Amino acid sequence: HGSVSNMQSSSGKVIWNQLAKIKEQQDISKIENPGPGDDPWTSVSETVLQFFRGKPLKMGNLSYLYDCLSVITSQRSSTFVVDHFQKDILEKGMDILYERTVSDVGSSVNILLSLNETWNFFFTELINILEACFYKVRLKNNLTIRKMCLTVFRDEVFLRLDLGPILDLTRGCDYQKDYPALCQMCLVLQSIQDSYPPNQNQLKLEKLVARVISPYLGFLGLYEGNDQPTVYSDEIRLASNYSNSGQGGCRRLSRPLALSSGQLDKLSELFRRTAIRSSLLHWKSSDTHLYQKSLRTS
Repeated sequence: HGSVSNMQSSSGKVIWNQLAKIKEQQDISKIENPGPGDDPWTSVSETVLQFFRGKPLKMGNLSYLYDCLSVITSQRSSTFVVDHFQKDILEKGMDILYERTVSDVGSSVNILLSLNETWNFFFTELINILEACFYKVRLKNNLTIRKMCLTVFRDEVFLRLDLGPILDLTRGCDYQKDYPALCQMCLVLQSIQDSYPPNQNQLKLEKLVARVISPYLGFLGLYEGNDQPTVYSDEIRLASNYSNSGQGGCRRLSRPLALSSGQLDKLSELFRRTAIRSSLLHWKSSDTHLYQKSLRTS
């Protein structure tokens, strides 16, 4: 009986594998020879958008997408895939995440909690799935799928929420304790430097990050809990000189900016001033505490 059972089980596996292979061949044939209305890219975008809606990655999804993309890249350039990945998948997908963040939140302060959840889903699950799906796509100029995803999330979700008034309501709270994902999101998004001088979205992000992370050293200078620097940076002048040189616009970064000795000295000076200011505030707080204690004892 045991041997018969094993034979039946083995036979069942063979039949199942054969059926799966036939199904896979049919899918590939359909991809390579699409009928009317059967566009391989449409299949890719519709499949990937389901992941934005929370659908889990299932067995066979990746191999199917790889087959689709292999056919697409053999017929079209990688530029086509990159452009349509941003337009048909990222921008539409970020609309889904935005609606997920703002729907049924009640109080505006609850948007921060909802944004925490959206970011956790996007950063720990979704972005990894997208990288796995499109890792075979060749990108140029040091562009990566991860960087594209983070940039569009910054522009279409984070900045679209208009968090300024909400941060006014939560001023004074401990963001690291109450909204840890918000702090992580700010630090990750501010690391995406896609042009120099920074474009408007980068500067808008910087002012929001400076209200959550304090102290914060950005392009415009040193921030200490407000959306305006307490110590301004020379980068504004350098960027102005760059624009006035006739090159104009935003220079795309192909590598991290190198720091000159003068810039390093400036950074050291900024941090020194911050340390002195923090020490003075600490001493002032300690003196006040001792004075109040002496009044109580007397």
